[in-house]
Amino acid sequence: HYSGEGHARRACHAAAGMRQALKTVGTITTANGQVKLRMSLAVNSGSSLFMRVGSSHQQLAVVGPSATRTVALESATQAGEILVSDETAAYLRDSELGAESSGARLLRRSPSCNPTPPQLVSDGPDLAQFLPEVLRGRLGSGEHEHRPAAISFVHIGGLDRRLRKVGAQQLHGELDEVVSMAQEAAREHGVSVLGTDIASDGIKLLVVG
Repeated sequence: HYSGEGHARRACHAAAGMRQALKTVGTITTANGQVKLRMSLAVNSGSSLFMRVGSSHQQLAVVGPSATRTVALESATQAGEILVSDETAAYLRDSELGAESSGARLLRRSPSCNPTPPQLVSDGPDLAQFLPEVLRGRLGSGEHEHRPAAISFVHIGGLDRRLRKVGAQQLHGELDEVVSMAQEAAREHGVSVLGTDIASDGIKLLVVG
């Protein structure tokens, strides 16, 4: 997430940097031979809502039509491509853009920009509140282990329509209640709601056992 002056150029610069880095570190040798990792990315400019939700620990939910648009663009990209929306393309030079694709423009090269300087936070919130309960003790113990894992995604949808109907404040309360219920159900079954991700018209919960 980037904001303020030059946000679109900084976001595209970061996306191009990720793609370039993967060309260097993305070839991995495994017991079954070499695996080449590739990624597709999408960059969109617009307003989204960032909501802290959950009771056992805090999750970040990014919702709204702009987030849905970003997911749609990402789904339309091919491996190795960076697709930018018309709203983002308006901040870029034509020489930095490639062909049209899926109603947007491909990013041809990394735009020049003034990168955001790192910000060191010395007195911030208690970060433990953002970690699932099952992880808090393990991360502090210094112990390491490998275990088989089962991973599933739970989609909470219809949020764009709900946002238009009831507004941001009520949607926040409703989403907080739903995520809290999911966290409690996960705890009862010995699994964890590890994180969230943006999804079309909603969010996804990453549930791990």
